[in-house]
Amino acid sequence: MGIEERFKQFEKFVKTELPARKAPAMANTASRLGGEVVNSDNGDYILRTSRYLPGDCHGIFSFAELENHKQLNFDNYTSAPSAGEFNLHDVVVVDTETTGLSGGVGTVPFLVGLGYFEDDSFIVRQHFLPDYCEELGFLEHLFDDLPGKVIVSFNGRAFDLPLLTNRFLIQRTGSDFFAKDHLDIIFTLRRFFRLKLPDCTLKTAESSLLGFERLNDVPSEQIPQIYFDYLRDGNPDSVYQVVIHNQWDILSTLGVLVELNKFVEKAERAD
Repeated sequence: MGIEERFKQFEKFVKTELPARKAPAMANTASRLGGEVVNSDNGDYILRTSRYLPGDCHGIFSFAELENHKQLNFDNYTSAPSAGEFNLHDVVVVDTETTGLSGGVGTVPFLVGLGYFEDDSFIVRQHFLPDYCEELGFLEHLFDDLPGKVIVSFNGRAFDLPLLTNRFLIQRTGSDFFAKDHLDIIFTLRRFFRLKLPDCTLKTAESSLLGFERLNDVPSEQIPQIYFDYLRDGNPDSVYQVVIHNQWDILSTLGVLVELNKFVEKAERAD
């Protein structure tokens, strides 16, 4: 028996209907997460977009009270990336959910939330990675058409941004996004509130400064396992709660940014 005949014997094992099964499975996940499938040459991903209007609130934090074009001073924040001023329309809030909490090259961000202003609306754009093999396309389009010139995060300097940078390097692609100024507000929170709050986590800050209490939230330490379970069984129900968790993180980071600026301005007036 020749080599060609031998290969034909194994043909039935090599052939797979995976591409045919992939599309409906991804469409189902997108529907359950309230998003849509985005197809690209190097990998497909799921995009979920939420819009917050001036009449919306996050706890007692009201979007109607925001002065989007008011100049904020970098000097009001600890470890600011530069001097000078910026406003909320300059801001891009970033938060990631990942396959591990310790970082490292084996940790993958499977959900990246980006928050920014568009006219009078605040947009929360969430990119979900449905499988590891789609990562290049997921990363290549992560920052497409993204306004703003100042990255704002909560502990992003130590975790989110280095992790994203590593994944871009591993996939041998790049982005101008990482050249933006980066303001990590955890340092300002610690400076002014470490003796006033039980701790300086985002959950404590949002409760104390924004009056926002999370109901049915997913503990951060459970998030990696939820994603692993999804990869194994394809059930996106628990992933939806992770998406909401990420959305709350984006909104709370914006709110804490604004409230910290108010706190500093109030203290300066008192002097």
